Order: sequence, then C-alpha cells, then structure tokens
Amino acid sequence: GLRAEVVDAATVRLSGPACRVRIEAQGRSTVATVRPGRVTETTVRGALAYPTTDQALGRTVFPNAPLPAGMSEPAAAVDGDPDTVWRPGRDGRMVVDLGARRAVQRVEAEWSTGHVPAMSVEFSDDGIRYRRAGALTGRGRERTLRASGSPRYVALRVSGAPERSTGLLRLSVH
Repeated sequence: GLRAEVVDAATVRLSGPACRVRIEAQGRSTVATVRPGRVTETTVRGALAYPTTDQALGRTVFPNAPLPAGMSEPAAAVDGDPDTVWRPGRDGRMVVDLGARRAVQRVEAEWSTGHVPAMSVEFSDDGIRYRRAGALTGRGRERTLRASGSPRYVALRVSGAPERSTGLLRLSVH
C-alpha cells in the first residue's frame, strides 16, 4: 500500500506502488507521482511549514473594531494566508500581541503589488509605552529590520498612504 510521512504542514514523503496522489494543504494543492522502490518528497507551494519561527503568526492584533478610515482588518497580515492583505490606510499602524515577552531578532514585512511604503517598528513591554526599534529596509516587496529586544507588543507604522492596490501580505516576527 501507499505510505505517507508528513514532514511538516507543507511537505509529505510518499512511497509504495506506482500512483498519482493529490496533496492538499492550507487551501493549496499539488499532484505527486509515486514510483515503486523510490521515496517521493513533495512540498505544496505556498503552504507554510510548521513548526515556524514566526512569532506573529495567528496572534491577536490591534486595532480590531472599529477600524480607522481606509484601514482593513490587520489580522490579515498575520493569518498565514497569502490571499489576504492588510490595507493600512493613511499613516496606518497595527500592533501584534506576542502573548508574552519574547526575544526578537528580525521583523519582516511582505507587500503585494504596487509601491511599498516607508515603515517603522516599535516595541512595547506593556502595550502603552512604545520605543522605536527602527525602520524596515530592503528592495522589492519585502522589507526587513534586524532588531534586538524582548517585547510583548510589536507595532508596525506605515508612513503616508499606500496605493489602493497595495496591501501587507505578511508581517513576521522572528
């Protein structure tokens, strides 16, 4: 019979008789061809592997309701779904609650199409007083900040008004 070993939430190893297998993960899918006497390892493109080092994934975010004018739901930036985006509106700001103070070395932001706006990151231990951690830099759709600290809250501040077609696909905290 067919044997399957789940490596993580995106990758599976298959062995057994010759067959084609459709693999689905996190709303995405792929087809793998199994050959007798061989192990076939297949990763579903676009699916996130677990465990992950992203401390922001699935966390509580603010604001939640009511949202400022022009802002969409910030949870879309930490839901792990590449088909959802956070639209910050003019000078938007979102805060991720990491649940406890956690060591942070890097913050990443990945944007959809369009011009990527200027961004900065702030850290807080109590959710009231914030300190600047720095500006995200880089080229293309991804921006990164190398930082050090152990905050509970990580805030992302967007400067200006991004184009209507531009949204934050992913905010990751490592």
